Amino acid sequence: MKHILFGLNQSADKRVENEILKEYKKSTGEEFLFDSEYYLEGIRVALDKKKYDVLILREDLEGSKQISISYLDEITDKFPNLRVILLVQNENQKTDYIKRLFSIGIYDVLFAEDASLTNVVELIKKGRTKIEAKIYYDLLDADDVEVYDDSDDVEEIPEEQLERILSQLAKAPKEELPALFNEIAAEYNSKQTIFLISLLSEEVTEALLESEDEKFKNFYAQWEALNRKQYEKELAEKERLEKEKKQVINTPRQQVVFPADYRKVIGIFSPYSAGKTTIACAVAQALSKQKIKTVLIDLDYTKNDMYHYFRVDQSDVFKIQKLCEQMDTTGRPEEDISEYAIKINRFLYMYSTHTSVPYELTPHVIRAIIKQNRNANVIILDFARDLKEATLNLALEECDEKLLVIEKTSSVLNGISYRLQNIEKHNLEDLTLVVNKEVKVKNLSDQKLTSYLKEINYQQYDIANIDFKHVCYIRENYHAIVNSLARQEPIIGVNAEFDRDIHELISTIYPISTPKHIQGSFLKKLKSLISPN
Repeated sequence: MKHILFGLNQSADKRVENEILKEYKKSTGEEFLFDSEYYLEGIRVALDKKKYDVLILREDLEGSKQISISYLDEITDKFPNLRVILLVQNENQKTDYIKRLFSIGIYDVLFAEDASLTNVVELIKKGRTKIEAKIYYDLLDADDVEVYDDSDDVEEIPEEQLERILSQLAKAPKEELPALFNEIAAEYNSKQTIFLISLLSEEVTEALLESEDEKFKNFYAQWEALNRKQYEKELAEKERLEKEKKQVINTPRQQVVFPADYRKVIGIFSPYSAGKTTIACAVAQALSKQKIKTVLIDLDYTKNDMYHYFRVDQSDVFKIQKLCEQMDTTGRPEEDISEYAIKINRFLYMYSTHTSVPYELTPHVIRAIIKQNRNANVIILDFARDLKEATLNLALEECDEKLLVIEKTSSVLNGISYRLQNIEKHNLEDLTLVVNKEVKVKNLSDQKLTSYLKEINYQQYDIANIDFKHVCYIRENYHAIVNSLARQEPIIGVNAEFDRDIHELISTIYPISTPKHIQGSFLKKLKSLISPN
């Protein structure tokens, strides 16, 4: 049953709310629970106290004063699963106010001339897609609308429906998957079904392919065709840029496999204090600046250096401890694990805390965080160098990309074979080597360095044969990092050379453009394929 919060007028008379409820019951045969608030501050307090599915709000709730975009942006940020239906005066139809509402993801505006009971009920039942909002807001020709989720014309499935569908498919017995998929596909158009296929887990995809279901095979073939088209398009773009000799990041095209390459778990580890937390935070900041949804997980329970790279509200300090305690008690996470994350910005969340707060993420908790952050494009695990051996290896197995961070010093090179003994051999395959604080060492070329590391003595009797897919170098940036830490400001954007090194590292593990050429996330690329030219 839906729970709705109304903010329609400053009268205790609930006649309008009851009329809407009556119309909703007539249309659906169901009811909803509702509360009413009469001032913006009251709405804020009510949302903090109780979970609501929909907020129905009048633009001029407090008289002639229009509700500010910053207020609405704060509400939608804090309550991402809350849908806002906003009633707006007709005279504001062609104003920047509407463009700004669109830019923060409020797609369910009703202008006064359309504010009938029927239209309100239809929006309660089902919110608009982005393209539907763009048509209603008359923004189809607008080039200056700032869009945050980068998917103007993709026919996405509403988030709450998508989560339910993915959960159903994940839990369904293998033999029931084809029938369930066909039932779901019947409810959505082909573009939405292809979008759904892009988000299916490997297990569900493989089971459906093995079933030989014709409908799934047809949609999957369309999805593969989109992948090939995207590959060819990016390859052609790369060749064009190379011919023009523009300085862009060389993206390894063999890495670009949709959708897996655009939902990655990245593990950053080292047997030394080699600056891996700095790299993890810099990568996360760079990705989030480009509106790529990123989650940081701090596995260094003793130092918790990650905490100091961001400004954190004191009320968030105990979140991760509460998560660990809750899972110790029940053995399973809450339905929504995101409430335990610290929000850094719209696109970056962190699971960490202050050094003084004791906690430990077991493999079970780590898997739960990864699994339930399915909407994140990138999840970064920052490993402690003294992490328990079992946790270290199990967590590394969860990673799509593994980054080994070292410094080019004699003590590191002489001792690394001993320090890697607690890592299982299969976790040392397909690594990206990151040489941090890069300095030139006489008689030790980059080629000699990688050759040496590929043939280190492993566990005193075997050759590890570490196969590095990529080798990246991060130049020394000590003073800029220290100054940023002291001010608790982002370390990206301070030193141009350091920024370039970080973006080159990102291009090897999560192919994107440099900031100057960024056009959007994977969804925007998908949009260009699904949408008609």
